[in-house]
Amino acid sequence: MSDTARREDIAARKPYAGEISVLRDIYKTVFGKDGEDSFFTLFSGTEHAIVSESSGSPVSMGFLIPVGDFVRGGSFVPCAMLYGIATLFEHRGRGYGAAVTNKLIETAHSLGYRAVILCPTENGLFEYYAKNTKLREYFYIDETVIPANPAAGKNDGPQISRDKMPHEPVALLPTEYINFRERLLIKRPHIRYNVRGATYQKLLCDELGGGLYQIGDSCAVIEAQSQGEVHVKELLVSAHDDADEIAAIIANMFPSANITVRAPVNTFLDSKYAAHRKKRGFGMLSADGDFAPDENAWYGIAFD
Repeated sequence: MSDTARREDIAARKPYAGEISVLRDIYKTVFGKDGEDSFFTLFSGTEHAIVSESSGSPVSMGFLIPVGDFVRGGSFVPCAMLYGIATLFEHRGRGYGAAVTNKLIETAHSLGYRAVILCPTENGLFEYYAKNTKLREYFYIDETVIPANPAAGKNDGPQISRDKMPHEPVALLPTEYINFRERLLIKRPHIRYNVRGATYQKLLCDELGGGLYQIGDSCAVIEAQSQGEVHVKELLVSAHDDADEIAAIIANMFPSANITVRAPVNTFLDSKYAAHRKKRGFGMLSADGDFAPDENAWYGIAFD
């Protein structure tokens, strides 16, 4: 199909057996190499991929990954994540990505996944997906920055000496982590991830430096990235712990890094970092029923 085709004429289909190398190339081109090997090793050949093509070759792709359940009000709804949606730069704005996304949602519902979730990679994509698909903004986060102090080589936060540290971070296996986090999420709508999803997240952490941790009665997913940047992809603070104290423990793990923390809304409301936090939309949902945006709902790990 040529790029002169109308949006309504663009078809999306399953990739042919010999096209996996093309999908890997699209992934590398759009997202870079990070995570590519882990993703295709863990998921390729077992998940549902969809592509749209131009001139007989895929130019846009996306994957449907069963991640567990959407838990809300005591109900457990089978849930799948849309992931790796990517269109080659020169083919954007023509409807290829929308065709892939809508086919993925249709496929998910036909397979019994009544909840479909997506974490847009850019804020502007929320409007795009809302306009072109059945996805609607639903999940929110507080994103809080714990800045490093260049002069001291330490984070701008309460420092704790090793001998006075109230909680020693404990590395968890994927099964341990998903069971631990459920205790902290029982009262809010959330995604209950399966073992394979947590395993993929751990692979990403291992590649970058970091891991899945229990810290006191709290837990965190930490990726230590390059250039002095650390990203806490999920921080769930127990009612028995103090958010600033947990942040200080993480800061001690990476004493010269800027740390960006994703946590449920208001986790750092009464914190010394309150001025550094920003609430923003994080994830979208397509599910049975009419779901208004819920700042209490937690998306969690997004494999980004």
